[in-house]
Amino acid sequence: MLDFSSRFYGSRAQNIHAKVFPNLLIHRGQYEVVLIVHDAAGFGASGSCCTSFVCCRYRCQLLPATGPASRTAGPVACCASAGCRSSVTATAAAGVTEATNREAKMAEAGYVRLPPAEKGQLLVRLQSLFQRVARASEPPRSFAGSMPVTLSRRHFSMVRDCDYLLLEKSDGVRYLLFATELGVLLVDRRLDLFAVTPYPVLMMPDGSLHQDTLLDGELVYNECIERFEYLAYDVIAIQGDTGIAYQSYRVRLDAIERYVTGPRALHPATAGCLRVRRKDVYEKAELPLLFSRIYQGRSGKADDPQGGAPTYTYRHLRSDGVFQSGNDGIIFTPVGLPYTLRTCAALLKYKYPTHNTVDFILWLQAGNDPANDVRAFLGYRGDNGVVRYREVYFPSRLKREWFADYARWHEAVIECTYDRLAGEWRFLRPRLDKESPNYASVVIDCLEAIAENVTRAELLERVCGLEEARQRCRALLQTKKATGNALQPGDLFDESDWEYLRTTPISLLPPPRVSDAVR
Repeated sequence: MLDFSSRFYGSRAQNIHAKVFPNLLIHRGQYEVVLIVHDAAGFGASGSCCTSFVCCRYRCQLLPATGPASRTAGPVACCASAGCRSSVTATAAAGVTEATNREAKMAEAGYVRLPPAEKGQLLVRLQSLFQRVARASEPPRSFAGSMPVTLSRRHFSMVRDCDYLLLEKSDGVRYLLFATELGVLLVDRRLDLFAVTPYPVLMMPDGSLHQDTLLDGELVYNECIERFEYLAYDVIAIQGDTGIAYQSYRVRLDAIERYVTGPRALHPATAGCLRVRRKDVYEKAELPLLFSRIYQGRSGKADDPQGGAPTYTYRHLRSDGVFQSGNDGIIFTPVGLPYTLRTCAALLKYKYPTHNTVDFILWLQAGNDPANDVRAFLGYRGDNGVVRYREVYFPSRLKREWFADYARWHEAVIECTYDRLAGEWRFLRPRLDKESPNYASVVIDCLEAIAENVTRAELLERVCGLEEARQRCRALLQTKKATGNALQPGDLFDESDWEYLRTTPISLLPPPRVSDAVR
């Protein structure tokens, strides 16, 4: 057993413990909560990787804080209340249905997965572009797209002092768009290639078709037109030239508009094809405007008296057509950095408390009675492979359904969110586009974001500044009054009321229900 609470994260870990696990720190003078490695072999001898939290309030370990010699104490019972076991609701079945529907919509839209025999040479060309961007001796063996880290309070000074652009984080699926002379392909995180038919007519300003052009973006379902469209938010190569990846973010955005979306905007051959557009981009001072276009609703589950967990919708009447889709946060993109492969410490994502998620690997294990006793374990990635995290108490019905389809669910990657009120992880949906779980540090970043619970008001004040945000809100209010654009019913983000902005949290987690606890 290794104690990482002071060795690697120190006060940061203790601060997270105090906020996420208040019931465990009643006797802070006598005990301390320890981060435990369940399989130390997954981290190597040096212990250089951050480990995971023991997040269940009734399965933790309290060790007497009297020095290293006392660390042989065993687990003790704590907070085994019925409320802890009300962790997951009917979102499980909804997550499976959502993923199945998404796959069905992809097939219906004409995006066909290429067989391995056909994607070999195309994948080599794709990886060679990443190799040139990284200036490496060998091409990457896995998905090399840029990855953000979770925004926390320690990033506020960097965002405030540096040049950043903001993007709404759509509830879509991450794909690279690879344009070749053979057609246009979508590349997911598993490096599976999907042929886009009919050809979406990607052309240069001179009328020639794109070859070896690589965009980064996401495939999003536009709820207004009920069709998928591709929203590009970065570019890695234009006509095989990877030099664009080293330019500033503003230059890269302009290249998307100039060489990709602009030339095809009015071309008649694009009718009926996949719509390719550049994602909406905002300055830091326009953060109130971005929030004003995000609306809150409820998932509307029939068995939830509160209407389900909060859902968010981004709606914008753009000059090139209306866009509306689900939203789960904001992306803060640094302007001065080139396109960074894999994790970028300056690329930040802000997600609502109910939308902070981690992708785990799922293990299923039968008990004495497989028909009624099934155990579920979660795992994450360490330095030397996948590490078993701990057992998670999902609903028994859900675990039995998973075990009935063992080949599909065992060692599958699933997306989970942590419910700080129930003290347990909730299953959201399967991640069919991923083969490996998140890294251990992602788990800690997610829990840190949940513990800090940064509200919308705090984000506005820290990013825009108090007085600047007020002036921006007044200007937006005058514009709406002049244009007669009244607020829509159910608009959570009312930019006309500054006091509302300052005091209303961006999301509230519903408390555990008594009905679930009784079960």
